[in-house]
Amino acid sequence: MESAYLELENVSKNFNGLLAVDRLSFSVAKGQIVSIIGPNGAGKTSVMNLITGVYPVTSGEILFQGMRLNGKEPHEVASLGISRTFQNVGLFKEITVLENVMVGLHGMVKSGVFSSMMGFPSVRQGEKEIRRKSLSALATINLGNKRNFLAANLSYGDQKLVELARAVVSVPKLLLLDEPGAGLNETEKEKLIRLILALKKEGMAILLVEHHMEMIMRISDNIVVLNFGHKIAEGCPEDISRNPDVITAYLGVDTSDAGD
Repeated sequence: MESAYLELENVSKNFNGLLAVDRLSFSVAKGQIVSIIGPNGAGKTSVMNLITGVYPVTSGEILFQGMRLNGKEPHEVASLGISRTFQNVGLFKEITVLENVMVGLHGMVKSGVFSSMMGFPSVRQGEKEIRRKSLSALATINLGNKRNFLAANLSYGDQKLVELARAVVSVPKLLLLDEPGAGLNETEKEKLIRLILALKKEGMAILLVEHHMEMIMRISDNIVVLNFGHKIAEGCPEDISRNPDVITAYLGVDTSDAGD
C-alpha cells in the first residue's frame, strides 16, 4: 500500500464536556477507499469536520502528506488538495448545473477585483479553463446534457451527482464523501458506486461516511467502526461483517454468549 495521505493520531473532540471523538487513529492512502461507519451519533460527521477545519481539534494530530492540519481554516485545507461533499445537498438552486460545478474552481483564478472588472486577458483565459474543466466533470457523471438546467429543477439523485462533480472538478488528492448515497434509489446508487470506483482507479484517496452497508462492503478497502466517538473495530469488509462488537453496536445484540 502507498504511504498514507491522511493520518489521524489519537484525535479527540470535546464539545463542552461531551466527547464526540475519542482518541481516534486511522489512515487513508492514495488510491484507497476507507469508510467510517457506526450508529447515528457515533461521531462520523464530526471526524469529517475535524479533518476539513470546520471544528478545531481538542487533542491529537491530523496530518495530510505529513503536514499538520490542526488549526488550519477550511479554505486552507481545501487548498492542499482536500475536497468534500455534505450530508445535505449544498447546491445553489437558483443557478445552473454548470455554474454550480464551476464554483468548485472559484480559487483557480488568482486575479484581483480590478483585473476582473477590466476584463484582462488572463482573467478571460482563466474563466475559459474553469468552464472547460467543469464541463469535463459533468461529462464524467453523464450530466453534460443538463448543464444549463437550474439546479433546483434536477432530481434529488442528480443534485447529489452534481455536488460530487463540484467536489472532484479540482482533481483533489483526498475526497471526503459524507453519506453520498442517502436518498438515492438503487439505480442511482449503482451509478454512484461506479463513479467512486472510477475515482479510486485514478489514484484518488477517498474517505467515505455512509449508512448503506451494501455499498460500504462492495467498495471499501478498509472500514473504521465508531460508537459514541470511540473506534471499536477496524479492518477489511469481511472481518468487519463478522466482528461481534460491530454486530452489538448496530443491532443491540450481545454476541459474547453465542454458541453457549
